[in-house]
Amino acid sequence: PGTSFSADIVDALEQSYASFKASAPDAVREYNLDFKQCDVRSGEFWEWLDAEMEKHGPWNRVVVAMQDDSVNFRLATEMSRRYLERGVKLRVDEVFFVRVRSDETEMRIHSMRKLGLMPSSFGCLSSIYTKATVVDEQQDRAAEYRNWLYRHTPTDQFSHADWLNTSMFDKESSRASAFGIRTILRLAGFCWNADARAFEPIPGNSRSLVAALESPKLKENLAESEHNRWMAFLLMRGIKRWNLNDPTQENVEELAKSGYVKANRQKQMRRHAALVPYGKILQEVADAIDAANKKAANRLDKDGNPEPSRIATDDAKTVSEILKVIAAAGWVVDDGATTTKDTP
Repeated sequence: PGTSFSADIVDALEQSYASFKASAPDAVREYNLDFKQCDVRSGEFWEWLDAEMEKHGPWNRVVVAMQDDSVNFRLATEMSRRYLERGVKLRVDEVFFVRVRSDETEMRIHSMRKLGLMPSSFGCLSSIYTKATVVDEQQDRAAEYRNWLYRHTPTDQFSHADWLNTSMFDKESSRASAFGIRTILRLAGFCWNADARAFEPIPGNSRSLVAALESPKLKENLAESEHNRWMAFLLMRGIKRWNLNDPTQENVEELAKSGYVKANRQKQMRRHAALVPYGKILQEVADAIDAANKKAANRLDKDGNPEPSRIATDDAKTVSEILKVIAAAGWVVDDGATTTKDTP
């Protein structure tokens, strides 16, 4: 709320914007977005464009992403020409971003440099639709195993079917966690060597990864780093904090139905109680859940703890399982001491 970000979305089909609102309701709610139903090849579009530029000035970012390369090319060329005619003092390649699907169109766009009309291109199939770019198989295996560890006990039998049935949101969350391993290991003194597909000690680091992960202070710092990464993932997707000490009427009704409080309400209400700084999780979240549970029905899990008590230990658990996830991915830790053999 209070953001100054605004954008105009132009599409010939009204259902395109309806689909966008359904898939990204938080963006529609939080930002100033206006939809213009119009064919960009029509005179109506250019009349609207000129009127908007006259009224509000030029846009500082323009993304052209139609399905047809030739339409994208012509549209970007004409729009950038109109910018130049108006004396807009912005570099064209910093304003216009054009999606292309073929090398031929990519070359045409590069040729526009001579005219001072060179936009930035993205999406050329030959450069981005490669196996290494679209699907990093090792990283995806790491994400799959990370998800499995989160949902199962160590004695359960690993099954690839679980991953196939996992929601897209949970898959992306697991992939973000897997990618975050590089940050965690960097803090532990190891860097990623893409050519060797291995983690190597940073110059000056003489400790093995196993020894580094046994340091209580480092483990606490790594758990905090993982928590910050997890919070960023949820916040970027529009999920907000649920204050358990001040439940809404909707939360009270949910509480009455279930008999106990859950901290995770991201599917039902786009809320999560653990979206607080790492140092407050035990004190602020676990205590509030415990109090709410006892007030509701005194429902405890099999160990006598409030049902969502795992929140406070998830980040530390994620760090402690790093070696297992590295093994599942087939990555190597090249420090002369660490072995990763527990691949599922």
